[in-house]
Amino acid sequence: YEMSLYPFYEIENATETATDLKYFSFREVRQVKLIKKKYIYPDQGDITEDPEKIILENQYVIDIKEEYRNSISGKITLPSTDSKGRIITAVGNLGESSKITHIFFLPDAEYQLLGGIDSDSSAFNGMTGLKLVHFPENMVSLKYIGDRCFNNNSKLETINNLPDTIEYIGEKGFNWCQLLPIKKLPNNLKYIGEDGFLGCYNLTATMLPHGLTYILPGVFSYCKSL
Repeated sequence: YEMSLYPFYEIENATETATDLKYFSFREVRQVKLIKKKYIYPDQGDITEDPEKIILENQYVIDIKEEYRNSISGKITLPSTDSKGRIITAVGNLGESSKITHIFFLPDAEYQLLGGIDSDSSAFNGMTGLKLVHFPENMVSLKYIGDRCFNNNSKLETINNLPDTIEYIGEKGFNWCQLLPIKKLPNNLKYIGEDGFLGCYNLTATMLPHGLTYILPGVFSYCKSL
């Protein structure tokens, strides 16, 4: 499943080894709570008082170290393990860098969650220079796109192999990704938070996944191609 295609030479020349681990820090988070708001329709979209929660246990999170967030640039490849071989399962805070243009995941990546760890951990949020994100083919671990994960990635043109296993897209998950062609939503998608695809001018997906249960207000606002 590809949201759009990227010239083959870019993928062919992508590094098969992680960017130097010195740029990253790692942390253990015992429990992550993702909120699934519910709205009562047609009563002006009132929020129910008891939203569902998705509880993820024992996440091992990668961040870019604060001292490198303004200097790291170009193409980066996220490691699958730390220096001790511990498996990384979530992306935390990559620093809203405007200089990072490409992000690659290695073939053995087992990430489950992108962003959503806490209020400061929104993965690729605000990366205004980001053009491409490449997931390995047949990645089956990724299920959750946290709040503001791809928010305001205004130059993002390509996401290769976005997994069909994704079940949850949080609030403003792809907010204002104006250039990103989105022709199909993940098959296993069950929840899209508020403003999930707001301002995605090139979203043309007209078929909703069979299991999609919640679509919150503003999800497809300003999607000019629908």
